[in-house]
Amino acid sequence: MPRSTTDALADLLRAVGQFARNCGQIKRDDAAKKLWAEVYPRLSEGFPGLVGAATSRAEAQVLRLSAIFAVLDMSETIRVEHLHAALAVWDYAFDSARYIR
Repeated sequence: MPRSTTDALADLLRAVGQFARNCGQIKRDDAAKKLWAEVYPRLSEGFPGLVGAATSRAEAQVLRLSAIFAVLDMSETIRVEHLHAALAVWDYAFDSARYIR
């Protein structure tokens, strides 16, 4: 990878870190609130056995992931795209847990 690429990435990560240290409370916008209300029942239903143990508290994990994606975007607002990204990561993790059981 060219040095200019790694330098640009390092600069971006420093900016994100600075933003994260100084940002205030992170909240969802109205569209993300609506989507959250739609997906929450599915996330909170739980599953039995080892899959359930490995994937418990899905709603809390997705909430954390969506906040991380917002901060990486240097936004104090969780938007639909942040929640969609978090759900995609969660779905991948859940499918992986089901596959390896």
